[in-house]
Amino acid sequence: MNGKPLENSALRTLQQVRDTAELCDNSYDIISQKLQTLTTLSDAFSCVSDMCTRYGYSHFLIAHPPDVACSMTAEDILLTNLPLYLVDDLVSLELLSDWSVIDQINNTSAPFTWSRLQGIHSDSVAGQKTSGHGDETGGAEALFINEIDAQFAHCIQTPTRAQKRTFITLFSESPREFDIEFELVVLFQKIFDQIETLALNRGRDTGTELNKRELECLNWAAAGKTSGEIAVIVSLSEHTVNHYLNSCCKKLDCVNRTQAVARAIRMRVIK
Repeated sequence: MNGKPLENSALRTLQQVRDTAELCDNSYDIISQKLQTLTTLSDAFSCVSDMCTRYGYSHFLIAHPPDVACSMTAEDILLTNLPLYLVDDLVSLELLSDWSVIDQINNTSAPFTWSRLQGIHSDSVAGQKTSGHGDETGGAEALFINEIDAQFAHCIQTPTRAQKRTFITLFSESPREFDIEFELVVLFQKIFDQIETLALNRGRDTGTELNKRELECLNWAAAGKTSGEIAVIVSLSEHTVNHYLNSCCKKLDCVNRTQAVARAIRMRVIK
């Protein structure tokens, strides 16, 4: 009598393991196929989000590392699903430039790991051992720990065709650290190339036009106002303000309002 529930539980657990293994086995082929159909940065955002889900990550940041003694700007951030307020803080407070991950990127081209317990690791591709280099819990690290519950992060970088380095940091909430899958490194080398092409094409696009309301909301967003504050200023509902700002992001091919503001300023659409 007592044996059957245990047996059924064991069978369910075994099936879950098999399902997870099958998901991982199919992920490379599925993502590779998606990479062939990317036409916008929004498509790339969706693809990277899917990759994160399949490989056990909660958040990602794709960016160009700043030059030595320079600050990272919103324009350096290509794609991210980090909360908007967190991105704003990281950029406005210039926390990314002093981030230990950026320092490591400037000293190695190999994948590595940042851990809230052990600091920076090296040689963290699956099958290789890692070694700790101290704990870093200030500045950007503190925000990642406190705001998105990051336990560790894997970092991969590659040079682009324009010889400008690009990196991705993959954050995980898992309490158990795992290695970077080699196939994931390969996939990101492919997606970096696609993102560069899309970014270059976006820069050549001159057919983007924002209407009066979109420009008004984007100008107030550039002034640091929240959606709720903008709604009061322009006498619209917060929902409508968000609709206009989302429309700006879509027309400018950006994934959040911070990027939309930065691009609109660069294009001299707003001041």
